[in-house]
Amino acid sequence: MQQKARKKIREEGKVKRSSNCFILYRTHIHPVIVARYGHQNNKEISRLAGRYWKNAPESVKSFYRQQAAEEKVRHAALYPSYKYTP
Repeated sequence: MQQKARKKIREEGKVKRSSNCFILYRTHIHPVIVARYGHQNNKEISRLAGRYWKNAPESVKSFYRQQAAEEKVRHAALYPSYKYTP
């Protein structure tokens, strides 16, 4: 039932939030984790990505923080009246 409700919200044109630095990192690291550990459920992949993020060097974190900041600017330009509403 919840999945149908989520799909309905997306179909109604609700604007998604811009991705934060960890979400961008997780999107990038997901195939690496699958290649290394095989297909896991998303909970386990997120757990592993969190460990990788915690141990990542500051240069990697700053790269993804910069990417998130750029995405936030693009999102604000595309949707100037956007306001997050959970």
